[in-house]
Amino acid sequence: MTYQRILLIGINLLSTLLAFFVSISALKKCKESGMAAKFLALSMAGTAIYAFFYAMELAYNTINLIYTWVKIEHIGIQIIAPFWLLFSLSVNGRQKWISRTNVVLLFIIPVLLVISAFAGWMHANPRLTPNVPFPTFYYDRTIWSWTGIIYISICLAISFILFATMSLKASRPFRKQALILLLGSIVPWVGMLMTQLGLSPYNLDLTPFTISISGIIYLFGFDKYQILDITPMAKDIIFESMGEGVLVLDNHNRIIDFNPMLCRIFTECSDDVIGLEIQEVFNPYPALLTMVNENNSDPIEMKLTHQNSVAYYRCILLPLINSHKETVGKIVTFHDFSETENLIQQLQKLATLDNLTGIYNRRHFYELASKEIARAKRHNGHLALLIFDLDDFKLINDKFGHSAGDAVLIKVVNIFAENLREYDIVGRFGGDEFLILLPETDLNTANKIAEKLRNLLEKTAIPFEEHSFHITASFGVAATSLDQDIPFEELVRRVDEAVYDAKDAGRNRVCVYTNHTNDKKVPL
Repeated sequence: MTYQRILLIGINLLSTLLAFFVSISALKKCKESGMAAKFLALSMAGTAIYAFFYAMELAYNTINLIYTWVKIEHIGIQIIAPFWLLFSLSVNGRQKWISRTNVVLLFIIPVLLVISAFAGWMHANPRLTPNVPFPTFYYDRTIWSWTGIIYISICLAISFILFATMSLKASRPFRKQALILLLGSIVPWVGMLMTQLGLSPYNLDLTPFTISISGIIYLFGFDKYQILDITPMAKDIIFESMGEGVLVLDNHNRIIDFNPMLCRIFTECSDDVIGLEIQEVFNPYPALLTMVNENNSDPIEMKLTHQNSVAYYRCILLPLINSHKETVGKIVTFHDFSETENLIQQLQKLATLDNLTGIYNRRHFYELASKEIARAKRHNGHLALLIFDLDDFKLINDKFGHSAGDAVLIKVVNIFAENLREYDIVGRFGGDEFLILLPETDLNTANKIAEKLRNLLEKTAIPFEEHSFHITASFGVAATSLDQDIPFEELVRRVDEAVYDAKDAGRNRVCVYTNHTNDKKVPL
């Protein structure tokens, strides 16, 4: 075996190790760099297969065995270019092109070429080159071999254009990374052209060696310039995988792009909506359309229902500006603040509601009542207030415990709430004493409502465990007057006096506070 042959076998085995090492290094970066690293790893894995079996081809002398290695080489050869193209698309942020359908279409020709290689359709008249220091495989090209050459050239040419465009458009911090990627894409193309044009010594295939050189360039880029760690070259990190929904529009409000998170927020999003105007897709969301159409930079909030849950999003509209400071479109971001909103609602609930009965607590009831009195005054309307106090409630607590007392309070509130109007306001005054505000209700009507509630409670049996309670309540009633400006505190004082009169008169009755004849309290 000549020294030239040993040297070339050694170079290809070294290329195999380099390609394998680059493949492993790229796989380790998948977490940070997404699909770009995965596609590069697969392309370099194909190079490792190609280089190893080409070394095997160079190591043997018989045509049959060499031809066997050539066929196996094509498993690696045919996956290098399509995965390289997918790598260049990923790095350039063109993930929308990498759909499942497009990937399947991209690999149809490589699969057919592998089949043709094993079937013997690709290599016509296979033979060994004469008059060289060692035998090398030679053959006449067929339509299949020309198809492979053209297909690989197209993939490499597109990749070169993508990397060249990136290097021209890249901002200063990322220009070196872009140039590293461009250089790595040129080298294998040069090796393939030299081989196909017969410019390589001894009719050798320089492609696996030159691709391995690209691997060395990228290894340098990994270490020195973090070529797969920079966000503009791994769009799937900041755009495809970011936690906020992002919608990209052009100046005519047509949908240009969006990230996967937006698809989780809006079921309307799919590849089919690219190019459509925003109103065609987001018509059910008028607030969003208004913000976009009016170029309103003020944030808006949207409440969306997802299956059985409600989510809250804060939407912000930003201009999309190119490197020439020109506005070329708009970006809408959707920030999910559901957790914060739900926490605020829970705090508001704790601050406004009675923990036991779920009705308004005394402080919030006073706030609502003051607003209702002001509204009644503006519109010259009536307003009435009831207070009811459960009779002998302490006996239940003393005899059956506070759990029984709590059950009674909850049941009484539920009974009354079911028999009041939707806009009536119920609050807990304290202990077993409750308030009911009746908007747009005069004194006579309020008296009838109180009597209805008293009678309903008297006839209702309230179960608790094995017990059943019959309980009554004493009611006090007062109302605002059209000819008097009565503060709410005064109204509470009057109705409180009325309920004490009802207690003094024997309980289980309604007492109305009137301002006739020296403000006399009249039990009914």
